[in-house]
Amino acid sequence: MAPLRYGAGLKSKILEAMAFGVPVVAAPVGVESIGLTHGATAMIGDDAPVFAAAVLALYQDRDLWLAVRTNARQSIDEQYLVKQFGRRLDNLLNGGRP
Repeated sequence: MAPLRYGAGLKSKILEAMAFGVPVVAAPVGVESIGLTHGATAMIGDDAPVFAAAVLALYQDRDLWLAVRTNARQSIDEQYLVKQFGRRLDNLLNGGRP
């Protein structure tokens, strides 16, 4: 869980949880530069009742847990593996897009 109230940049605790297959419940500020989608790659709640409902939804729905876990891990593989990072860095250094 990442009930953050403020912050900037990538939140490594969220990426680490995703990489280990732990579904993430976070405040919007926690996922703002990661590009996660509520109900697909994470559960996102902007106030206490919504946040709590997201935690309960994951806890009570095995299919949701597995889907969020699988999608989040796939997102990590597509965006943050060293190989992908190297390609993005090469593109940036050579005047291309990330």
